[in-house]
Amino acid sequence: MTSRNWLLAVVLSTSVLAGCGGDDSGEDSGQEASGAVESLPGCDEVWVAGEILPEDYDGCVIEGNEIAVFSPGECPSGDQYATYDDTFYAVVGDAIDESPSGDIFSDPKFQKFTESC
Repeated sequence: MTSRNWLLAVVLSTSVLAGCGGDDSGEDSGQEASGAVESLPGCDEVWVAGEILPEDYDGCVIEGNEIAVFSPGECPSGDQYATYDDTFYAVVGDAIDESPSGDIFSDPKFQKFTESC
């Protein structure tokens, strides 16, 4: 393999690896939308404590053309849940909860939720 081909292989594998990996928060921290922005609601419209997370939730627009992609977590019951902004969480089709601390990962209520939802 020539040094140019080797360099190209390294760059391509780095790009592929950068796109991999899980986000334990249940959401993508923001990706640039490509035509999907018009079909998604604003995150501030969807993620309201006490409101219902729509059954057809696919993500939302953070601002401009940056989107939060729905990357579901799975409950022990098999239901899917979503989180947003490390503050909000809900089972799809159920009421949205908000962590009072603004950090669901240190919130005992959220931890109990993920064990029993």
